[in-house]
Amino acid sequence: MLNHMINKEVMALKAEELGFDKSEQAVGVSTAVIDYEASNLMHEELIKAPCEDVSEAAIDEYYSKMGIRRNFQFIICNFEDDALKAREKVMSGELWEDVADEFNDGSRGPNGDYRVSIKYGQVDDDFEAAIFDIKEGEVTMPISSVYGWWILRFNNITEERTPPMDDQLREKIRMTLVSQCVNLSRTRFIEASCEKHELEFNETALWIIFQGLPENEPYLDPETQKPISKEKLADLDVPVDELDTVFYSVRYDLDAEPEVWTIGDYKELYDNLNTFQRPKRREMLGGVRNKILEEMIYRQLLKAEARERGFNERPEVTNESKQRSEQVMVTKLHDEVVKYKEQVTPAEMEEFWEAHKQEYVEPEKRIGRVVYCADEAAAGEARKLAVQGRDWDSILAAYSQDEQNREAGGTVEFSTKDSDLLRDKLFMMGAENDVSEPFPAAGHWAVLKLETIEPETQKKMVDLTETLGQRIKMIRKDKALNDLLEEWKSQYGVEVDESALGDLKSLEELRDAS
Repeated sequence: MLNHMINKEVMALKAEELGFDKSEQAVGVSTAVIDYEASNLMHEELIKAPCEDVSEAAIDEYYSKMGIRRNFQFIICNFEDDALKAREKVMSGELWEDVADEFNDGSRGPNGDYRVSIKYGQVDDDFEAAIFDIKEGEVTMPISSVYGWWILRFNNITEERTPPMDDQLREKIRMTLVSQCVNLSRTRFIEASCEKHELEFNETALWIIFQGLPENEPYLDPETQKPISKEKLADLDVPVDELDTVFYSVRYDLDAEPEVWTIGDYKELYDNLNTFQRPKRREMLGGVRNKILEEMIYRQLLKAEARERGFNERPEVTNESKQRSEQVMVTKLHDEVVKYKEQVTPAEMEEFWEAHKQEYVEPEKRIGRVVYCADEAAAGEARKLAVQGRDWDSILAAYSQDEQNREAGGTVEFSTKDSDLLRDKLFMMGAENDVSEPFPAAGHWAVLKLETIEPETQKKMVDLTETLGQRIKMIRKDKALNDLLEEWKSQYGVEVDESALGDLKSLEELRDAS
C-alpha cells in the first residue's frame, strides 16, 4: 500500500515536471471536474440540505390529500398570450370544446377529449400548487410547464381509497416532500440567478427555431433500428435573414460582457448534435424551451453561481479535481514515456507458453441436478425416484420447496476452482448418473444427481496468441515502468522509514475503522 502511494506521487511529480499538467486534456478534465463537483456541492448545501427536515404535520397533511383526484378540462398553448385569449373566451361563456379546438396546440386527453384527471402528488410541484389551490368551477391563469402554457377548469373531485399509514408509507411521503421542496427550491434559485445574471430570452426567436425543427424526426433509423447517423439528420431550417437575430444573452461573468447567441449560432450547434441531443418538434414549444434552458443556460448559470460563492475553491472540490487530473497525467506518462519492446517474436511466444501454459488449463467441470425438499423423509422419497431414473422435472414438481430451484430446472454447474457445498458433493461422486444421499443444504434437505463430467483440458497456444502477446507486452511495460520508478525515486530523494511502518494500521484495520 505504501509503495502504491509513493509510486503514484512520484509519477505525478514526473508528469508535472514534463508539463503534462498543462496539457489540454489535463486542464480540461480539471476544469470540468471543478465545475461539476462545485455545482453538486452547492446544490447539496444550499438547495437539498434545507429541505431534509420534514415535519410530522407536513406528512400528515400530505397523507390527507393522497386520496384526492381532481378532474379538469384543459387547453395547452405554445404561448402565454394565446392561453390568456383562450381563458378570456371560456370566461365569457364560450364552450370549452370550441375554444380548445381553436387554441389547443398539444394532443387531446387520453379519452380523445380535453379532459384530464390528476391525483395529488403525481405532477410537477409548481403545476400541482396552481391546480390544487383553485375552487370547483374556477379556471386557472396560464400555468407554464415543459409542454407549454396550460389553462384548466376544475370540474369536480373523486375520492380514492388510500393505503393505511405505516412506517414505510410515512418514509415514502417524507422522501416525496423532500423531493418537492428540492425541486421548488431549485426553481426559485435559478429564477434569482437568471435575474442576477441578466438573462434575456427572445421568445420570438425561439418560435422561429421551433418552426425550423424537422417534422416527425425519430430517434432510431426505421431500417436498422439504430440511432440515426448525423449524415441522415435534417438541418435546422430557418430563414437566412433571421440568422443574426439574437436568441438569448446572459452575463455568466458579472464582470464581463454578456454572452450572446443568435439564431445562426444555435443553428450551427443544432446541425452538429446527434439525434438524442437535439430537441424534437413533438415535444411542443414548451418542451423545446425547457430543453434549451436546462442544457444550455441553467447548467452554465449553476456553474457561475458555484464559482461566485467559492464552492470551486473548497478542499473537497479541489482534491477531487487534483486526483482526476493526476489520473490523466499518469495515463499520458504511461503512453508517452514508458517505452518497451512491443514486437513479440514466435520464439518469445513459445518460451512464454512453456513457462505459463499450466495457467491456461480448463478445469474439470461437473453438471448436476438438485432438488430442495421440505424434510429428510421427503428427500429420501425424491432420492428413490431419482435412482429409479424418474424424470428430474417431475421430481422437482413433486418435492421442490424452492421456487428458484424449480425455475432453473434444478441445474447446477461447478468447476474444481469453485467453492460451494454442492460443488463438494458433486466432486465426491464417482460417476455420471450417481445420486447422493439426502443432506441438509440452503435451509432444506437436498438430493443431488451428477449428470455430466467434463474433464480438464489444456488450451492450445494457437488459440491464445493475442492474449499471450498482450500479456507479454504488459509484463515488459510493467518492468519498464518499475525501472523508471526506481530512477525517479532516486531523483526525488524518496526515503522510507521502515521502523515507522510497524506503528501504522494495516489496510484491514483501516477498513474496519471506517
